Amino acid sequence: MRIQIRGANRFNVTDAIRNYIEEKVGSLQRFLPTNQDLEARVYIKIYDVIQKVEVTIPGNQFILRAEEASDDLYAAIDLVVDKLERQIRRHKTKANKKIREREPEITQTIVNEGGKTFELAKVEVLFTADYMDYMAEWARRYEGEIIQSDRKDEHILLFKRPYGVTTGILPWNFPFFLIARKAAPALLTGNTIVLKPSQLTPINAHIFAEI
Repeated sequence: MRIQIRGANRFNVTDAIRNYIEEKVGSLQRFLPTNQDLEARVYIKIYDVIQKVEVTIPGNQFILRAEEASDDLYAAIDLVVDKLERQIRRHKTKANKKIREREPEITQTIVNEGGKTFELAKVEVLFTADYMDYMAEWARRYEGEIIQSDRKDEHILLFKRPYGVTTGILPWNFPFFLIARKAAPALLTGNTIVLKPSQLTPINAHIFAEI
């Protein structure tokens, strides 16, 4: 992710400030899609003793924006990055919340399509929402690696990049959960996934796509 930094009111962006902003704002990259060419636009304004930081990150189908002010510029930078991280978390858990909101409808669909008991169908729906929560948190930990080399003064850097388009073929016995089981890791790592539901339980997939 590229980071563009501008100062207003003749504010001079020093190397120390620039490096701090690039480190803090750049840390948000691990939450964001890896298949988009993103640019974070940072704007710093000075009002007497108050220093205001605005950050905007436009992407495909989303725009992240936050601003914070403080008498300490570094504190303002920390606050605005924290606010952006909370925005990203809310965005990533929207699907989970909608699954829980529509649980009665999805549960009944599973019962009607596959003949599963009501209790087991409800467990499947709620477990799917929990699984989506779990995978959303993996966005914070999905990173590259530094691998020790046998050669002196050599470091091997492992970068993880999206594969592209992948697929998932779904069985009938866990029609809703297995959509999440296949789709969540693919989307987390920046891939597109094409899913083929069982012909016995297609409505589950339709509801998941709506969500």
